[in-house]
Amino acid sequence: MSSGFFYRDSLGRNAPSPAVFLGAAKELYADKLLFADGFDGIWFLPEYSQDRTAKLEAGSLVLAGDDSITLDDLVLPPNTSSIDLLWNSSQSGSVRFQFSSSGQDSEIVVDYTNRRMIVAGKPAALPSGQTTVGKITLALRNNKLVLLSGRNEYPLLVTGPDGITLKISNPGEETFYLDDIVILKETEAIIRNSENSLEKSPELI
Repeated sequence: MSSGFFYRDSLGRNAPSPAVFLGAAKELYADKLLFADGFDGIWFLPEYSQDRTAKLEAGSLVLAGDDSITLDDLVLPPNTSSIDLLWNSSQSGSVRFQFSSSGQDSEIVVDYTNRRMIVAGKPAALPSGQTTVGKITLALRNNKLVLLSGRNEYPLLVTGPDGITLKISNPGEETFYLDDIVILKETEAIIRNSENSLEKSPELI
């Protein structure tokens, strides 16, 4: 598991600081940043629903079988053309991202063990090069959320005015460790692929 971003407290001891990861994400991604969490604190961020079963442990979100956490009301600006979901994980296994809006829901399962994705119940190829570092891109077209995977597109749901709810859970039996998550927005008409990624480093102490 990742040791995360750290700072020195008043006694000179290493201590986890959730604000450091968020600050680094803001510096790297600027106004593209919608949300970032390095799971470095001892408490969950207030953006998460109280209805959760996941745990925080040593700089990671720990998802045992059927554990989950929900990010409520992710509001997208009117000119948003796509969002990128980036994450780092220290182990294999599988993770489920369930998107909900206006009474609809659709899910993406990223299965590292079997090297595949399942999108809205349909099999899809896992993007090449993904092992424990993940990225999915979702386009917004006439308020419809669509997963982009290579040359393929997978419709998910229609977004409502109250934004999107994102539930992260473990669909498998093997415990899944999520080290951080970053959500970015693209507001230009043309979607650009970005090679930027944010990784926590134990050297920042």
